[in-house]
Amino acid sequence: MSTIHAETITEGSQQVTLNVEQNDQGWTLEIVSDKGNITNYEDSFDSKEAALEEGRAAIAEGGVSSFFW
Repeated sequence: MSTIHAETITEGSQQVTLNVEQNDQGWTLEIVSDKGNITNYEDSFDSKEAALEEGRAAIAEGGVSSFFW
């Protein structure tokens, strides 16, 4: 059974959701924009917190707008 966690981050009028899911290999991360753009991370993470930290760091580095194309 998988465990799913979602966290939404808004910057101006743009919004992305960090979707973190636990599976047999660990925790996976995808970042979904409110326009439907999806960025999937290929590597698994050891914990939910590690996956969320990676997503937050990517957004801090490039901004929410970097996940819109």
